[in-house]
Amino acid sequence: MSRSAHTPAMGTLRPYGRIVAASVTAALLIGSAAACAPAEEEPAAPVAEATGETSNPVPAEETQVKASSRDAKIPRVWNDDAEKFDAPSSADLKEIDELLSDSVNDAAAQGVTLTWCLRSLDTKKPVDECVGDDETTFAASIPKLAAAVAAIEAYEGNLDELVIDEYTPWSAGNAGLRASYDESMGEEADDAVTSAAEAAQEDDEPTTLGDLVAASIAYSDNDAVNELIDVIPDGPAFGDVEADASSASAASDMTAFEYIDAITARLGIEEDFHVGAYFNQPESGDWNHITSSSAAEYLSALVAAADGEVTDENLNEVAPDALTTPKTARAVLSAMAQQFRSTKIPGELPTGTFANKTGETDTESHDLAVVGTKSGRFVLSAVSSFFAGANPPDEQLAETAKEVVGVLGGSERL
Repeated sequence: MSRSAHTPAMGTLRPYGRIVAASVTAALLIGSAAACAPAEEEPAAPVAEATGETSNPVPAEETQVKASSRDAKIPRVWNDDAEKFDAPSSADLKEIDELLSDSVNDAAAQGVTLTWCLRSLDTKKPVDECVGDDETTFAASIPKLAAAVAAIEAYEGNLDELVIDEYTPWSAGNAGLRASYDESMGEEADDAVTSAAEAAQEDDEPTTLGDLVAASIAYSDNDAVNELIDVIPDGPAFGDVEADASSASAASDMTAFEYIDAITARLGIEEDFHVGAYFNQPESGDWNHITSSSAAEYLSALVAAADGEVTDENLNEVAPDALTTPKTARAVLSAMAQQFRSTKIPGELPTGTFANKTGETDTESHDLAVVGTKSGRFVLSAVSSFFAGANPPDEQLAETAKEVVGVLGGSERL
């Protein structure tokens, strides 16, 4: 079902034609888009032979969203057959603990409350460590991931579904948004992007679900994710989820926010990783909040849902104990791999070795990332808060992440 771009519950029309940064601080901190452009080489996706009654493997391209018509290749966060690595040695884990502890203490000396969490994805013995108070904190943009997961599930993985029946800056793979983004950063917009945006506007090209997902995650566009939340109830599978006993209403009476929480409840962390209001509109509901540990757990579960062989039979099936479907997970991770805000955890890491989602306000600065290392893939979560006017610890996050990855053997392409 498609619709015109419409007003949110509070009755305030969200304007188009502009990028909505999470904060003024964020706008100043975003690095060059080129800094997080995908790497030049991409490993070929393994193709399993279909014999007998075996289902056909699904090409990676069918599960990815595109954040810009200028992007060529997208790093793959998931593995079809993940290699298992030995866990870091006791000495290495001690060194990592010291690095994270020093970072937390240095931040505290600057008036910043910081919690780091590290989780392994590919080690034979799990690594799961947090350093800091792990307090519940205003989430900023981090749980836009949960909104995107819920939207894709509600539409049964149909990323091409037309959800807004008119042109928006998100149409045609976010061509208009990308052109505006380049201009806002003082860069000359790419001719191909500008041409695509002009053609889409002239043809009044509608906006797809995949367009909104890419804009919400890769650009962290508040207007886009709020539209995404608004169209969730129109999805054919909306409400088709096991709600926990504490759900405020039956599935048939769910709001979009309750649906998002019900999916997160599959992990049992809906109290800690929570979306209860439109983004950048705190008066529209309760507050969006996270802990560093719940953010790390959510992203770890997202990668786990994406891993393994994906066929046309299990593409849109939620496996037992999984967060979501493989197609949903891969679509969201592909948007993260095209993230345009890469100055925090990935700030000093090589291109193509990370996928991340940031969140920032005048008093918070968070980052959540999957990083590729010689010891396998790891999730790093950094959640920080501070008084208005203090300096966010972004450079410190980048330096600490680089040192931790170094202890893990160095960076490896995803």
